Amino acid sequence: MISESRELFEECYKICVEKVKLHMRNTAPEVFEQRECTDGDYYSHEPGFPLSVRWNWLSSMSVGMAPILSVTERDKSYLSWADTFYDEYDKKVSEYYTQTMHDLGFLYLPYSVHMYQLTGDEKHKKTAIKAANELAKRFNVTGRFIEAWDEMNLEQTECRMIIDSLMNIPLLFWAWKETGHMFYRDVAKAHADTILRVLVREDYSVKHAVFFNPDGTVKEEANNCGYANGSHWARGTAWAIYGFACAARYTGEKRYLKAAVKIFEKYAECLTEEDKIPVWDFRLPEDKPAYKCRDDVSQCAEWDETIPENKKYNRDSSAAAIVGCALLELQCLTGDEGYYNFAQQSLKTLCENYFNRSKDIPGMLERSNGRNVYGIYGDYYFLVLLTEILFDDKSVACW
Repeated sequence: MISESRELFEECYKICVEKVKLHMRNTAPEVFEQRECTDGDYYSHEPGFPLSVRWNWLSSMSVGMAPILSVTERDKSYLSWADTFYDEYDKKVSEYYTQTMHDLGFLYLPYSVHMYQLTGDEKHKKTAIKAANELAKRFNVTGRFIEAWDEMNLEQTECRMIIDSLMNIPLLFWAWKETGHMFYRDVAKAHADTILRVLVREDYSVKHAVFFNPDGTVKEEANNCGYANGSHWARGTAWAIYGFACAARYTGEKRYLKAAVKIFEKYAECLTEEDKIPVWDFRLPEDKPAYKCRDDVSQCAEWDETIPENKKYNRDSSAAAIVGCALLELQCLTGDEGYYNFAQQSLKTLCENYFNRSKDIPGMLERSNGRNVYGIYGDYYFLVLLTEILFDDKSVACW
C-alpha cells in the first residue's frame, strides 16, 4: 500500500534510528534535558522543562522511542537501556505521588505499559497500575472529570479540565482490561463523556479547557495553548481525535467513534493547504502572521513575527503527526481506507518538508505548535506514525 513512498519512508526511518541513539547517549534516568528548541539540538540548550521524569510530562516521548525500535530493529538492547529508567518511573508514583498531574498517561503508556507488553516484566505492570491509581484519584466526583495540573493534596484546586487529558485516559482503560476492575473504566468513560459534553462544540471544533464551579457546573471557558478563548487549537484537536478513537477501541461505544470521526472531519475541513499540515490554531486572526517562540524572543532572533511571509511558521507539524496516528486507529475501527490514505499523505509531506535529515541533530520535526520549534512530542508521534505505516503493523507502539 505504500510502494510509491516506501523508499522515502525507509530513508527517514534509518535517520530516526540514529536520532534515537543520540537520545540514548544524552539522556540519563535522573536528567531529562531540553525538549523544545528552534534548531532541534535539544541537548545544547538549557532545560526548557524541569529535569527528571518526576516533573516532566515529555520524558517518555524520548525514552519511549527505544521500545518502539526494539520491535522494528528486533534488538533487545533498546529495552535494556530503557529498563534503566524504571526506578525513576516507580518513584514518581510510589514516593512523589502527591506531585503528579493529569499527564500520567503520556508518561506511563509509552514507557511502563509498553515495557510490560514487550518484556512481560511484572514490575512495569505494577508501576503502570500505580500510575493509573494516581490518575483516577484526580477524578472530581461532582463535576465528573479528571482535574488538570494541580497537585491533589491542595485544599483548593482550580477545577480545570483540558482536552489533552483524553490522551491520558487510555491508561485507565488499559488498567481496566489488565485488572478487570470496572472502576478504571467508569472513571475514564465519565471523563470522556464530560469532555464530549463540555469541550466539544456543536460544530465539532474543540475548546482547550474549562473551569468548573464547586457544584460541578461549568464556570467559564479557559485557554492555555490555543490563541484565545473561542479558539480551535490544532494539537488539541489532534488529542481529541486520537483520544476518542482509543476510547472507542477499548469500549466499543459508538458515541466515542462518532466524536473522533466528526472532530476529524472538522479538522480536515479547516485545512487550507494541500499538504494537510494545519496551522497551529484554526481561528488565528489574519493579522497574526506568526506566534512568538515561547516567552524568550532570543530563541527566535532570526524570526520576526511581524513579517507576513513568516506566516509559514504557523504550521503545526506535531498536530499532523498525532492526527496521522489517530487515523490509523480509525481505519482499524471502521475499515475505511480513506483514513489510511490521509495518514500516509500526511506522513509523506512531513518526511519531505518538515523532517530534519541530519543524523547529528536529535530533533525530527520542525515547526511544531506554531512556534517554529522542534518539540519532542511531535517527534514521538512522528516515529509512531512512520513505523506503523512502514512496517504495516498497528501494534508497533499500541497500548
